[in-house]
Amino acid sequence: SYTKIKTVTSGKTVAYTKNGLSDATEYTYKIRAYKKAGSKTVYGEYSTVKSVYTLPSTVTLSSVTALSPNSVEIKWDKVTGADGYVIYQKKNDGSYTKIKTVTSGKTVAYTKNGLSSASKYTYKIKAYKKAGSKTIYGDYSTAKSVYTTPSKVTVSSVTAISANSVEIKWNK
Repeated sequence: SYTKIKTVTSGKTVAYTKNGLSDATEYTYKIRAYKKAGSKTVYGEYSTVKSVYTLPSTVTLSSVTALSPNSVEIKWDKVTGADGYVIYQKKNDGSYTKIKTVTSGKTVAYTKNGLSSASKYTYKIKAYKKAGSKTIYGDYSTAKSVYTTPSKVTVSSVTAISANSVEIKWNK
């Protein structure tokens, strides 16, 4: 059912901001004009009904951890009402690209494989909510960066040079 949220007392006012709403929630509004006539108030017809979804909350990116030279684990806090998340990545000082659309609002971690070793990767995430045929996106999280670890060194040889020294060789 509808609830009166505001009486605007100036006929010149044509906008109102409603705060304190729940995130990722549909709200429906209708408005009607009124005129004071002495001690009486005369009301016009209600406007056409308009609906809108509030944006999902901003994701909190909790950690980005290097698991190996070629993979990282990205973790975030669940956003209430989100239907999923979109993860963006950039390598070193490059541009962000979308790497994954997570299609469950309950999922809060993703492992990205196939990365280059000893490289800087930066991640940011945004939540989304499906609203009929539309998808509503929240704001990007604060970005977090991580360096993948260097690849494992392969020792190619260890050779005794003298009684007190050895030479160790490895692949680059």
